[in-house]
Amino acid sequence: MTFKAFRSIALAFGLATAVGLAGCSSGEGESQPVAEPVEDNLELLLGGEPLDQVQIALNQLLNELLATSLPEEAGGRVVSELTAVVLQLVEAPDELLEALIMSGGLLAEGETTPAVYQMILSDAGSEILVHVQTAAFDLLAVLLGLAGNGAGEPVTGAITQLLAVTDLLNDPTAITDLSTLVDPLNNAVQALGLLDAVDLGVPEAGQQAVDTVLDMVTGSLGRVTELLAGLGDDESGAPVDVLLGPIQGLLDGLLGSVPSLQTVLAQLVDRTGFDPVTATLGLVGQLSSLLDANGVIDRVTALISPLVALLGPLTGRLSPVLCGLLRVCG
Repeated sequence: MTFKAFRSIALAFGLATAVGLAGCSSGEGESQPVAEPVEDNLELLLGGEPLDQVQIALNQLLNELLATSLPEEAGGRVVSELTAVVLQLVEAPDELLEALIMSGGLLAEGETTPAVYQMILSDAGSEILVHVQTAAFDLLAVLLGLAGNGAGEPVTGAITQLLAVTDLLNDPTAITDLSTLVDPLNNAVQALGLLDAVDLGVPEAGQQAVDTVLDMVTGSLGRVTELLAGLGDDESGAPVDVLLGPIQGLLDGLLGSVPSLQTVLAQLVDRTGFDPVTATLGLVGQLSSLLDANGVIDRVTALISPLVALLGPLTGRLSPVLCGLLRVCG
């Protein structure tokens, strides 16, 4: 049974339970109020996808607002294509957070069967790899599409590094050790860091917009690569830092990109009364709520120790997440 199937079963169970609770009556025939809203009970049971709203806000700002403010040939198409890469890279750690939160809900319900948690975390590992693969292929397609359009030499270097990554991802059996994948990913991140919109042949009108989104891609890919590297670290004595540090860094990086995004939106959006600060409030609010003292990082941190006590290492070769990423667990 996959994690997605497990979630569907859990959803059905949760809805049935919620309906049953809602229908309970007192001896006088009057319905009794439920102690907690149904949505809260389901969130505890299912975990949800905590970064969904961040992805929605990013898509609205980058794809629906920024990209459409530029002609396609002046960077609009590139911004839209790079936005798709950013969203895939945000979705990768979202899979891990969702699995951890769901595991926390099951722990709170008293579930102690290790195989249940191994399945959830292993499936999260598989999903992470799918998103990394999609991001790498999409990014490679963007660069290949620009390579013959006046793009500079750094583009060729980035293409070479991404080809090394995608070749591996095309043959997962070749990835017998996580460093086999992490090293090429690090090389790709370094090559992307040397790129700018001028190298991509983007006209001046769209260069700042493309640079802003390209920085998001590079930073997010770097953090996802850190997460993958940490998952394979047998020497780590701090799984909280290894698992959640890169995710927090990714969210911090997106938050740090907001001033640049506001600047470029102010220059490009030709709309009476448009305020770039107001336009980015949704994204800022979502990121801030995830990072604050009561946010998802803080909530998930408290789940790590109980899971380690039940399952053993969450990082290194025995990690159930790593078992979903690589075929190393038999």
